[in-house]
Amino acid sequence: MILTPLLASALCLATVPDRLQPWDDDPWFPKDETQANDSTSSPEWEGSVTLGSSLSTGNTEVATVSAGVAATRTEGPGKWTFGLSSVYVKDRDAVTQRRNEGDAKYDHEVDEDIYVYGSLGTMMDAQAALDLRLDVSAGGGYKVWTEGPWTLDTELGLAHLSEEFESGASNNYLALRGAYGLKWHSEGEGILIEQVGSLNPSLEGGGDGYYRLDTSLKMNVSSNLFTKLQWVYDLTANPAAGKDKDDHLFLVTVGWGF
Repeated sequence: MILTPLLASALCLATVPDRLQPWDDDPWFPKDETQANDSTSSPEWEGSVTLGSSLSTGNTEVATVSAGVAATRTEGPGKWTFGLSSVYVKDRDAVTQRRNEGDAKYDHEVDEDIYVYGSLGTMMDAQAALDLRLDVSAGGGYKVWTEGPWTLDTELGLAHLSEEFESGASNNYLALRGAYGLKWHSEGEGILIEQVGSLNPSLEGGGDGYYRLDTSLKMNVSSNLFTKLQWVYDLTANPAAGKDKDDHLFLVTVGWGF
């Protein structure tokens, strides 16, 4: 049969060492453990999507919608963190709140407890007459607590802030940046309490500065589904003309983790 010489030729080629195929159990081609683990050690994305809304009709006609996306990608000593959030509130025919934020950050571990970082943040807040705040910062971080139910990270660096207001006024300054991230989780991680704070006092005088405190309570409903209560406090040392320095944002959202 025609197949017989073809099978014989293939068998002869298979017996020649320099023509051996890299089968897993072939002594001529020992398995490369590094390559074998590449698929299992490849970086993956982790994060969540949140959504919140409310509607009142009758004497009070208010519609509120909030949404957010957060994602983290870790590869070796490096970690990328991204976030987007938006809040929209309409009271009858007037928009009383329209706020959008975005941020990106890269951390690189120097050793087990020390890392360096670079970050970029943007914010637009119609209620505060803020067209755009751009925050670029870099510095170092130290992991104070990394075990048990508590974790605490601290950071110190420099930041450049640029603010554009609806009136056409602008503000740019170099600031000293100090920040911390504190977390506590219950046994089984069904409940997570988190607080992130940052201080950005100007190094150029004039009383400029931007300060933020973000506190949240997250409760898992299932392995992926959760509900979240959040309070965000912002303080702008030199706000737009006629606007308050303090802003408070309260959110109740439902999220899905991935």
